Amino acid sequence: MTRRILVVQHSHNEGPAALAAFLDALDIGWTLCRLDRGEPLPDPLAGWRAVALLGGTMSAYDDSVPFLAAELRFIERLLGADQPVLGICLGAQLLARVLGARVEAMPVREIGWHPVRMSPQAAALLSRETAAAGVPHVFQWHGDAFELPAGSQRLFMGDVCPEQGFHVGTRTIAVQFHPEVDEPTLRQWVRAEAAWLARQRGQPQVQAGEEILGEAVARLAALRPLSEALYRAWLDLPPRGH
Repeated sequence: MTRRILVVQHSHNEGPAALAAFLDALDIGWTLCRLDRGEPLPDPLAGWRAVALLGGTMSAYDDSVPFLAAELRFIERLLGADQPVLGICLGAQLLARVLGARVEAMPVREIGWHPVRMSPQAAALLSRETAAAGVPHVFQWHGDAFELPAGSQRLFMGDVCPEQGFHVGTRTIAVQFHPEVDEPTLRQWVRAEAAWLARQRGQPQVQAGEEILGEAVARLAALRPLSEALYRAWLDLPPRGH
């Protein structure tokens, strides 16, 4: 039987979205673990092809979260076995914490479409075409940030939040931004936080809901090649078109 991908979901409205579409299009089997519904984590070394840790509304340093202690142990075992892990937003922060890096609240939240820069290490990790195209605006929705873990390679950098991604081990990739978002996910997030977003008007690092959605179609199309290049590097797949 072909080994499956394990996808770990932390919050009810932060599912795999475009990541699931990518896996389905390539007929790659995957299993969803819903920590937000009280599902237990499976054995991390049960033959998974790779593991994805999605975002979430909680903080990576909030030890009152019911499943957090078990998940940190789970991640530690994955890293110890050099299992390929993709960490997105909260998932990236959890990886950083297990690797001994500081994760803490930012002075301001970063929400909306914001630019990041690609490091030489990221250019080497991703396909030649992706590196040549550069990094589009990526989607951010977070109020915490991580420091670069010792022994890791910096992948992406930003202005509001300096550390935007890192690579460690053979194929573990962490990104602070959201490569997995799709239009329905954005609409759900903006609708759920409409009142809060309205109160942030004038804050340069927080985009208004109508701006986020107004830019969504073009920004998502521009983001897709980078997202898929990250997924392919994580899964050790050849670059698109090869």
